[in-house]
Amino acid sequence: SVDGWLRAALGHLPERLKTIKLTIINAFAMTLRRYTSINHLAQAARAVLLNSTQVNQMLADLNKVDFHNVQEQAWWVCECDDNLISRIEREFKNHLSSQSTLEDWSQWLDSLLNDLLKPYAHLPNEKYTKQAKQILLNWSFYCSMVIRDLTLRSAASFGSFHLIRLLYDEYLFSLIEHKIALHAQKTPIAVMAELTLQNKLSIYDGGVNPSNANGSTSSISIERRAIPPKISLVVKKDTLSPAQILTLSGSPVQLPIINKLVSAAKLASQPTTTTAAAPPPGATTNINQQNDKDSDSVKRLKTTDEIVAV
Repeated sequence: SVDGWLRAALGHLPERLKTIKLTIINAFAMTLRRYTSINHLAQAARAVLLNSTQVNQMLADLNKVDFHNVQEQAWWVCECDDNLISRIEREFKNHLSSQSTLEDWSQWLDSLLNDLLKPYAHLPNEKYTKQAKQILLNWSFYCSMVIRDLTLRSAASFGSFHLIRLLYDEYLFSLIEHKIALHAQKTPIAVMAELTLQNKLSIYDGGVNPSNANGSTSSISIERRAIPPKISLVVKKDTLSPAQILTLSGSPVQLPIINKLVSAAKLASQPTTTTAAAPPPGATTNINQQNDKDSDSVKRLKTTDEIVAV
């Protein structure tokens, strides 16, 4: 519901500011949904991995998959090392045969990802992120090829493999997201939102291409900032006049409420020489209420030497 709440709260603000805030809150909501999805899938997968009959059936079906053929078809797209594919196949089957727990599987995926990302640890953030995303794409493509083979063979454990595949995809996505954030020394939500913001804000920045004239890529950085509160404006009461235009940050800003109060204070301090006409019937109560409000405003103004607008 947070997207709808924020849209309602920001309805009166400029579109560019709304885009920034909504993009970041949607990245936050997406992260929460992913964590929830991982939790639900993990609970379902745990029941499968604890069932020795299902695990044995999965191992038997996986041994029928022609991984050599899968590698030949996928190499043209992914160009992955044959030794790496063989290692993943071997370790995956070993975990199935030993009926590893869900925690063992998660540790294996974490260790595997660390080994895959280690050669790129020295790269700058942009190149590191690109390589990490490529690993995720390669993983997804290879898994799709294996699921395809299992489908064509009408594997009895297809449902179990599909569930495990969904969980490992979600978990690997989350791991890569955190690895990229750790390398960039940012939060995962900032990593998710920055690229999206860069594309969306180009609309409000005149459709400027992300690459500038020098060929370098401009980026949007989301940071935590501790900004101390500031007093935006301090106005001396005796320097104001009705309809006066005050200056804030170099731009003329109308402060009609302050001007009205100051005008009321000045008028109240002047002697009255005219007699007011009798109010029409039924208006006495409204006039008294308004006089009470004006009187309160004047009292407040008389108790301070400054009007402070924050």
